[in-house]
Amino acid sequence: MPVVEIVKVSASEAYKADPSILNPVAKFLSYSGLAEEDGVTLYLLVVWETLEHHRALQRRPGYPQIVGLGPAIDGELQMHHVEFNKDISSALNAPVTEIVRLALKPGVQTATKERLYELLKDGGEKIDAKNTHVPAIWGQSTEDTQVFWFLCGWDSVKVHTDIIHGDLANFAPFIGGINEIGDTTVLHAKLLKHSTD
Repeated sequence: MPVVEIVKVSASEAYKADPSILNPVAKFLSYSGLAEEDGVTLYLLVVWETLEHHRALQRRPGYPQIVGLGPAIDGELQMHHVEFNKDISSALNAPVTEIVRLALKPGVQTATKERLYELLKDGGEKIDAKNTHVPAIWGQSTEDTQVFWFLCGWDSVKVHTDIIHGDLANFAPFIGGINEIGDTTVLHAKLLKHSTD
């Protein structure tokens, strides 16, 4: 399975005015997109064959400046590498991608992580049964074992909301269970696919 590098950062005013500012560095990116909810959070995703492929780039002289993201970002970035449980294509290539960062609450025990795996599996199956962009995918951060990422493709944010709210009795145990053991950030982005040739 490939490893997905997820970078979450605030977009610069220059990027918000003209997203093509990323074009010169597109060879380093697989996908990019601004969160629809706040218009500030910028997601940059790179699909690596293995984590070692990214580590090799990081060891090159001049890294990270050679990547050239500076003009597009504002402030410090958060970087996580995730090996997802299933194929990533549908979630990343959908019209809108739901991007969920879940941080386990402090003091979580191994049994709680096992409960999280059950919740994510069950919730993913429930979403897949109602959605056209399957599968919903999830994985643990390499950088922080208390952080998990959940991605799901949708036709639109409205479709996502309508499906969940239209069958809330079915989804409430999943949502409630996740909220009991973790703190979540849920955003949606229209990801632009970049050529990595």
